[in-house]
Amino acid sequence: MVDTTTPILGLVKPEVGASDDTWGIKLNGNFDKLDEFAGDTSASAHVGDNPPVGATEGELWWETDSGMLYILYNDGNTTQWVIAAPPGMQGPPGAPSAIDVPFTPAGNIAATNTQAAIAELDAEKVKISGDTMVGHLALPTGPAASNAVRKDYVDAAVTLKADKTYVDTQNALKADKTYVDTQDALKANKTYVDSQDALKADKTYVDTQNTSDRAYTDTRDALKVTKAGDEMTGGLTVISPLDDGFFIAKAPGKFAVFEGAVGQATDYSDYKARWSIVVASSEAETGSNAGSNFSINRSNDAGTFLGSPVSILRSTGEVFLSEQPVVLSSPTSAATKRYVDSLVSTTRVLNILTGTTYTLALTDAAKVLWMDNAAAITLTVPLNSAVAFPVGTQIELVQSNAGAISVTPSGATVIVSEGGKRKTFAPYAGATLLKVAVDTWWLGGNITT
Repeated sequence: MVDTTTPILGLVKPEVGASDDTWGIKLNGNFDKLDEFAGDTSASAHVGDNPPVGATEGELWWETDSGMLYILYNDGNTTQWVIAAPPGMQGPPGAPSAIDVPFTPAGNIAATNTQAAIAELDAEKVKISGDTMVGHLALPTGPAASNAVRKDYVDAAVTLKADKTYVDTQNALKADKTYVDTQDALKANKTYVDSQDALKADKTYVDTQNTSDRAYTDTRDALKVTKAGDEMTGGLTVISPLDDGFFIAKAPGKFAVFEGAVGQATDYSDYKARWSIVVASSEAETGSNAGSNFSINRSNDAGTFLGSPVSILRSTGEVFLSEQPVVLSSPTSAATKRYVDSLVSTTRVLNILTGTTYTLALTDAAKVLWMDNAAAITLTVPLNSAVAFPVGTQIELVQSNAGAISVTPSGATVIVSEGGKRKTFAPYAGATLLKVAVDTWWLGGNITT
């Protein structure tokens, strides 16, 4: 009989009765094939969510997400993973699945195979994760404290509670009525007694008043000040709408404030400050009659404090004009010693300026502006509405460096000069500005165009 082979691994089945020497060779060959087969890893499958890296053709991959079995296949053009077995395939080829197992309809199940019957049973259940019931849920009649209860149980409990509440309410009403009846009786008795006592007291009071009211009225009238005019024998304290003093009338709609510290006067219509008289200033009293001085304050149209033009020292009686006027509007106006000295002094005051721009100020009247800068300097003469120099004001200009002084009018201000010249032409050149009208100035001196 000739040798044969196994159908799967191709192992040699030696001929029975063959030479013993050939059996050993054939068996050794079979053992080699078995060992080679046992060491072949190409038949193993990679398991995971993603395909294995570096796989070779013929390797298997089981995708855990879908349950698909893939094999790496080369069709001659490309190498790709193709499905080797669909998900759910189990057992040897041809093994029956649930859909192949017949089912006899029974109860509410109408399916004729096992797979469909299972699906119908699942559809009739309520999901633990949450679901909506299409029918009613029957509950036991005697639930525990933590169980859901039936409607008839709740209705019975509500009825019992309502009955008890009604009885309690009736008992309370009955008690309240008894109490009210008692109180009404007591109140009626007290009211009667009180009315009798009041009548008796009223009669006594009337009798007394008849003899004393006239004398009382005469006494009170003697204590009043008449509106037509009168003389007070004591001091007068007035409560003011202001927080820090009191006011008296000066003219219709105008008032002056008298107070113990610096404050403000008021307009009666809108309480905006005008004038105030401070009869005792905030200076401390340190002895020898010092401190608590007198002053008169003034405010602008908006009620803002402007200053104290007049103040008097309590210790000496010396009067101070604390605000230095630039010009006096009347020959009879009071002037400070400083103002008078400025008019009669032979010493000129220097205003040393080092910038490249400057606008005249009231304090520059009768001064010498010593302008020191290597660059050109612009001197602006303002409108009278901005800076009200009196007509006749004279200001001297000196260029003390390389920067020439250019005199420039502001707005409608007019500057007249010989040949229209308005600029000093060399270091230490001088010029004079003289106000000749409300908004007109004359310029003369070492000037050029």
